[in-house]
Amino acid sequence: MSSIDIQYAPLLNTAYYVILLILSVIVAGGYTQRNVFFNKSIAFFLGAAIIIFLMMRPLTYKFGFGDTQGYAFFFEQHRYAYEMDPNAGDIGYEFISFMLRDCDVTILFLTMACLYVVPQILACRTLTREHYGVIFFVIVTSFSYWGYGVNGMRNGAALSLVMLGMVKKNIIWTPALFLAGLSLHGSALLPIAAYCLNFFYSKSKTYVIVWCGCLVLSMFVANMLTEIINLEDFIEDDRVGYLTTEFDSESSSRFSSTGFRWDFVLYSAVPIIIGGINIFKVQVKDRIYRYLYNTYITCNAFWLFTIYIPYNNRFAYLSWFLFPVLIIYPYVSKPVITPGETAVTRRTIILNELFTFLMWLK
Repeated sequence: MSSIDIQYAPLLNTAYYVILLILSVIVAGGYTQRNVFFNKSIAFFLGAAIIIFLMMRPLTYKFGFGDTQGYAFFFEQHRYAYEMDPNAGDIGYEFISFMLRDCDVTILFLTMACLYVVPQILACRTLTREHYGVIFFVIVTSFSYWGYGVNGMRNGAALSLVMLGMVKKNIIWTPALFLAGLSLHGSALLPIAAYCLNFFYSKSKTYVIVWCGCLVLSMFVANMLTEIINLEDFIEDDRVGYLTTEFDSESSSRFSSTGFRWDFVLYSAVPIIIGGINIFKVQVKDRIYRYLYNTYITCNAFWLFTIYIPYNNRFAYLSWFLFPVLIIYPYVSKPVITPGETAVTRRTIILNELFTFLMWLK
């Protein structure tokens, strides 16, 4: 089994975004509370398609495929390894690479794709048994989904496991999933710690106030902190560092510019506003949603202080992986969904994908 030829990379990148745009119209148009089979089956068919795509993707750093070539290069080095590296920082990924060292790189991509996609589907199914396909579709069409399935695949898989642990809220499964995520990428420690903070303090209004304070403070001190503290060591992937100078131009155009990124601040504020409306105005009592909301705010506040770092999307994703769940879950989780909530769900599906599509065109 081999990867798709590099010559098809531009076509695949384009097809991915165009197909999702078409599907968003179909899913939004077909969504109703009564259409249970449709709402569920989306997750299985779309999940399977994404796993196959991620497994077979071309081995290139161009046309949106980012660090794919770097991961393949590093994986090839394991073919000559007779034992695991005892100094490896992320022992989970090291173990997977070592165990698959006699396989083709597509098997590594298949394994990581399953660790990325399957926990997300299971997390959505834990949140709601009737509409988890719709939540998963919003996750897939979110702004960062491609990047952390293709480019930062260790980060993406790690945070998918962390997300599942957060919604499981099980004394055995939650710590196990947290540890599994942490073993794939150390950056998972931040959302894990932010989530655990809920057990000591969970008043969402305070979290929002602190986020606003961090936003104001970051305007004045974030640039200074960037110069003093080398935060890139916390998130950088040394396995693909040799490609840094040839970083994918698509990612460069979005994240390489420095300065205060008001566009990303406004984007980050969307789930804070939507969640605030549901928690403070509508009085949603769902504890899982409140904990995810607080976790998102905490992690995003951390990102505000890294906002001057080029390619700070790696920091932003530590909160953005919860973005799609926060904007859709309140409208599909109730036993009886009103026509107004159905309309909001349809608009959310379309607007979420439209934003992603426009950012791809940019």
